[in-house]
Amino acid sequence: MILLGAKIQELRKTAKYTQTELAELIGVTKPTIAAYENDSRRPSYEVLVKIAEVFKVSVDFLLCDTPN
Repeated sequence: MILLGAKIQELRKTAKYTQTELAELIGVTKPTIAAYENDSRRPSYEVLVKIAEVFKVSVDFLLCDTPN
């Protein structure tokens, strides 16, 4: 099972963004990105949409436990 935080972290690293850079792109703080990546906090729907837009993936991809 792939957790949301792991997907966000993998996408961020593949895109070569730091946590700070991603945070600035979606309008949150670096500690918030860290919390998303370690699954201690869940993004709001609005933030989830912004994350999907930054990485050009669907919200379904982020939320669903499927490899594709």
